[in-house]
Amino acid sequence: MKVFAEILTSAVSGGDSIVYGWSPVFDISRHAKNGFFNLEWDIATSGTTVRFAWSGSSSVAGTQTTGSPLIKSGASSGSGPNQTGRDFSGFDPEAFPFIRIGAAAEGTTATISASLMVD
Repeated sequence: MKVFAEILTSAVSGGDSIVYGWSPVFDISRHAKNGFFNLEWDIATSGTTVRFAWSGSSSVAGTQTTGSPLIKSGASSGSGPNQTGRDFSGFDPEAFPFIRIGAAAEGTTATISASLMVD
């Protein structure tokens, strides 16, 4: 298993539209052997919800997929076990050697941290 830790530090608010803040592009080609993907996050800002999405490409500088397939929506500082804002979600992206993770705040800008785990 490979852990790409602390990939996001904030999510931007797009007002009425969805605007993602994106992580760097990660080379997961040597690590995603079994196809297990997990995103864990911690949302520190109250009063907003966050949605997480992924985007992939065939090269590190290549064009990322469009559509931003959703990992999780409605995450907040009061969600997760014990309503602490710390939670996780597994997801099943298409087979790309390079991936990035996006976060979009719905409401106000949110301060978050997230970790991507692949195996």
